Amino acid sequence: MQLNKGLLSDIFITCYLAGTLFLRFYLEDTLQGAYMVSMLVGVFGLLFLWAMIKGGILAPNYFGLIEKKTVTRAMKRRAKKVAS
Repeated sequence: MQLNKGLLSDIFITCYLAGTLFLRFYLEDTLQGAYMVSMLVGVFGLLFLWAMIKGGILAPNYFGLIEKKTVTRAMKRRAKKVAS
């Protein structure tokens, strides 16, 4: 069985988010209500994921639930027109 990059990315992102959420709950309990620390961990976790996706390291495909849009010539022309 061969896994593609999209599925591996999805599995990594799911495990990473679950681990980060567990860490946030653990830290909040340990630090007795220091919610700002938990929020900072969450923000940095999301920034890390965003950077990995923008950098091309991760290529999520949402477990195949969302279909990719095909770009038509008309869409390209409209985008070019708006940009200039």
